[in-house]
Amino acid sequence: MDAPQRAFALAFAAVAVLSTMAPLAVAPASASTPPDAICPVCGPSLDAAGHDADVDVKATHSTVQMHVGADGDATVTARVELTRSSARSLRENETAFDRLVDAAFEDHRRIVGIEHARAVSAELRDDDLVVEWTIPDAAREAAGETLLVTLFGESRQGLVLHADQLAMYGPDGWNVTNHPRTGEVGELATFGDDRTGERVVWRSDTQYDAQASLEDGTYVAFAPSEGAFARANAELAVATVIGPTMLGDALEAGGPGAVVLALAVGVCLFVLEGSSRPERESRLLAGFAGVVTVGGLAYALGFGYGPIPERNLELLALPAGIAIFGLLSARAPAVANLREAALRVTATVGVGGLGTVAFSTSFVTAFAATATVAVAGFYLVGVYDGRVGWPVAAVTAIVVATPVLAVLPSTPIGGFGAGFVGFVLTPIAFFAALLGVVTYRIGAGKDVTGERVVESRTTT
Repeated sequence: MDAPQRAFALAFAAVAVLSTMAPLAVAPASASTPPDAICPVCGPSLDAAGHDADVDVKATHSTVQMHVGADGDATVTARVELTRSSARSLRENETAFDRLVDAAFEDHRRIVGIEHARAVSAELRDDDLVVEWTIPDAAREAAGETLLVTLFGESRQGLVLHADQLAMYGPDGWNVTNHPRTGEVGELATFGDDRTGERVVWRSDTQYDAQASLEDGTYVAFAPSEGAFARANAELAVATVIGPTMLGDALEAGGPGAVVLALAVGVCLFVLEGSSRPERESRLLAGFAGVVTVGGLAYALGFGYGPIPERNLELLALPAGIAIFGLLSARAPAVANLREAALRVTATVGVGGLGTVAFSTSFVTAFAATATVAVAGFYLVGVYDGRVGWPVAAVTAIVVATPVLAVLPSTPIGGFGAGFVGFVLTPIAFFAALLGVVTYRIGAGKDVTGERVVESRTTT
């Protein structure tokens, strides 16, 4: 390796390390904000407020209704069923009652909308604590008389329901015209309501101390009409609002990983050569992936929790696919053309990655997609490295863009933030790049012939 090649390799190593560690600078800040409750007087939130106000109060059940008006303001009514002793204590001590409500709202000023809450009122109805407040500008007007509720979607932190049920209503007679990320859409008539229109409902689980989360990035669109045109307006409104945020989050979370993959591809194309014994590298790759598959299977079966179908066995599909690819390449490293090479990685690595993506959730999908495309893409670039043209450029672009594209479906990212996701995803991309370098050398190996230039001679 001459001096320029050594300099290039050193630069790749340095930038790869920096790209891997860079998200650490933003990860603590983005991960420092814990999820917060939608309702400040429900469940554990009420218990905490009671402690701050020196009031012993216990809740047994809570529901929240949110009515969004045509002007964009939302009126929120929380009804909390208290134990009989708690209700009696508050009824007999008005000062304690006022302290409790004040503490609840003061402790939750960072909750989306609470910092601007107005017209707060509270009263006891039998043994129920009923609190009502108004959140201004909870929704905005969009095209086609669409009212887009951005209250939850624009939150940059995780949101927790902390109530047994939250129901969101639009103006009377209006329908939900988009597909909200979370929640159940239903007609009011089916719930015994004499009004027309639809609502969205979020429910918690049965354990009061383990309330279900309301995922951030949830947008709800209401419109007075329904049909394909109304749905198109709603989806366009959501895309217009969240598009810049989605792109920014995807770039922040997947950008460092994309840099790592881009540098790895550059090293492969301009520094590394094909393996002189691709069957040997193929056997090593198959052995490594096989150990991961068998070890993961043994761990899941021997040390996993819960029923066997719930032990994330789908995560082993990708290493199993890589192991099969290694075995096939060790047995027959030569491929006739790019089509045959693409079929090989698609039938092994691609199927394994698709299985992981199909049955996994959250950011595991982003990890699997990044590793799948990197391993398969580097191999195809290696096979076709001897010819300059759109195939190499297209495959390279797909490989580099994968971390960003893989994160995109999970945006906007709240809770831990895009920086934390980047901190987790970038080492995965770096490891995928290392595997990709191995598959590149296999694909560009001296024994691999086909539609490529081998030793200054074109073979077909």
